Amino acid sequence: MIQLSDTNPSRLFIVGIRDTGLLAEERDLFKASPPGGVILFRRNINDEQSLRKLLHELRALVGPDGFLAVDQEGGAVDRLRELDGPRPSFEAVSAAGSGDPAATEAEARTIGLRLKDLGFDTNFAPVVDRAPATPGTGLETRYKENIKGEIFQ
Repeated sequence: MIQLSDTNPSRLFIVGIRDTGLLAEERDLFKASPPGGVILFRRNINDEQSLRKLLHELRALVGPDGFLAVDQEGGAVDRLRELDGPRPSFEAVSAAGSGDPAATEAEARTIGLRLKDLGFDTNFAPVVDRAPATPGTGLETRYKENIKGEIFQ
């Protein structure tokens, strides 16, 4: 685990990269000031072989305690669509399973095992997107009401 007492403040940041491979300037920057982690987005994922190569290189740069992250939720936020085909959103999985948490848990486990196999160690998937969406807000899957009626993210 990265400690706040680390001497290099760059270790406190999780950063993104521009392309499907590291640019020379990114590689040089990460060697000089390794970030605490790297998050990949769809723009960074082309095919499985290049993704595995990229994650291997990033692991060497961020070290064993650095994060290699992705936001793989399924539905509209499906970073692995090009590799594995489309995955349903957790909301769709829950609805298809009549709200049974076991269906959502099974989908989360499938995604987690796939990410681990590829070399990721962190997924920024939602953990509280359980209430029905409110159409037209633009925040349908991001803000939900808790049982006390308070809004939280």
